[in-house]
Amino acid sequence: MKIAIEHPMPTVATIKRLYAHAFSCGYDGCKRPLYRIDEQSSERTLASRICHIHARCEGGPRWDPQQTPEQNRSDSNLILMCIEHADVIDVAATVSNYSAQILRDWKTKQIETFDKIRQGWMLNEAMAQEAIDSSAQSSTLNLQNSNLNLGGKGGAGWGAGGGGGGAIGPNSIGGRGGDGGDYRVVTGPHTLPIEKFSENRRISLPIQNSDGSLFFPGAGGDGQGAQGDNLRGGDGGHGGETVEVMLDCKSLRESGTSNFEIIVGKGGEFGAPGESTIFRAYRENGDVIKEIEARGGDGKKMPESTSEITPNEASKIFRITTLMPVNSCEIQNGCLFILGGGWRTFYAPETPISGAWKIVVAMEWTSIEDHKPRGFFVSIFDSNRQEKSRKIVEIHPDFFPLENSMWIIDMIVSPTMSGRWSIIAHASGEILSSYYINIVK
Repeated sequence: MKIAIEHPMPTVATIKRLYAHAFSCGYDGCKRPLYRIDEQSSERTLASRICHIHARCEGGPRWDPQQTPEQNRSDSNLILMCIEHADVIDVAATVSNYSAQILRDWKTKQIETFDKIRQGWMLNEAMAQEAIDSSAQSSTLNLQNSNLNLGGKGGAGWGAGGGGGGAIGPNSIGGRGGDGGDYRVVTGPHTLPIEKFSENRRISLPIQNSDGSLFFPGAGGDGQGAQGDNLRGGDGGHGGETVEVMLDCKSLRESGTSNFEIIVGKGGEFGAPGESTIFRAYRENGDVIKEIEARGGDGKKMPESTSEITPNEASKIFRITTLMPVNSCEIQNGCLFILGGGWRTFYAPETPISGAWKIVVAMEWTSIEDHKPRGFFVSIFDSNRQEKSRKIVEIHPDFFPLENSMWIIDMIVSPTMSGRWSIIAHASGEILSSYYINIVK
């Protein structure tokens, strides 16, 4: 009986180098980061696999009998993909669609993307070994003819809150569902009573996108699922405000309306609030005759068990001493070790572009009498002062006696425009500290 050839797994050094030169999945068109960042703790969870262009085992996908063991385990024969696409390229039903040349072309694109954004994942030896082990072993969860979806479901109605993400793993908990948005009817000048019109005159729900998918305007987004130890599923997005109005077009014309403007707000991402949708009626000289605003859904909220730092506490007790982006850093023995910190310019080869900024935050405080956790937010704002990303930073009572703490936060950001962006630490409407970054194309 012939024993099938099985090449050794890649080395830790190879995997560290591989992840350092890639940020997202190598599957063409997929933008999923190779690590998932927990929204509450900022801890990283492996969300990718090491894929072989030519199989490691004889008889596997794209097996090349001419390869030596060293060629097979080298980074030139490896490409990083998200867990879903790592399976897609190797399953029998679809493997014929993914030749070795296609995968090599994708690997080239993955490296070219890194060359543009200069952002990868710095792994220590334990993280690299975890990636190797996860890629080598088969899943311990066997589902037949079933799909496992840990993500929450987006809101199913106008202004409905999104579902919290599920979680699998020891000491892991699901995320909180988002709150529903407010509802109001606009009355006053240039409007008509809505009761005069029947229900069939109103817009039906849901609305269909151009790609055929359905959505509910103002509905909160779905919470991200989590798989691993001591993790928390993402909270569902909060629903935006639903505004109902019947405009009196005759009255608007008689008042000199010459044109209308409708600004459709975008849904919030990465914990940031959704943008408002605004209707305006203008006279020819630019004067606004009528303005109606439907407020976007709130961003990530402080957990009920945590007290947001109050303005009084911000002025007398808490003080942020450091807030800045860094290329790489770690905390050891109470000391912060930084590589490439405090940069003021981010060069984006194109916009929009997705990436993760590593933010260092240090805070000190005086005596705190009670023992309830405190918290504040760190947000990224674009050059138009729109919030684009938000993270919660919590201070556990165990740290109160130390009177200081440091955090390393990974924040996902997708710059959509150049200009002066800001990183702002804030609580209860007060700015605790700010830092600006110029995004240059």
